Amino acid sequence: MPFNGRRGLLRLVVLSWVSALIVGAACLVYTNRTARNSERKWCDLINTLVAGYQSTPSQPTTPRGRELQRLMLQLRDRLGCS
Repeated sequence: MPFNGRRGLLRLVVLSWVSALIVGAACLVYTNRTARNSERKWCDLINTLVAGYQSTPSQPTTPRGRELQRLMLQLRDRLGCS
């Protein structure tokens, strides 16, 4: 099917836009997946720190320690660590 005349030009423009949208969507999916995997690498460390804060003898006693515990719990939740 040759691309000649106005109709052919319209087809070419539409196919170009569709191709660009598909490539853009694929890039977004890849980037999001890579970022999610990178964030999950921190989960082991965060879970270890949170477990240390939650054990009875190691409960934070200073305001700074309690703030750090709260921030670690927030970070764990934001990253989706379980």
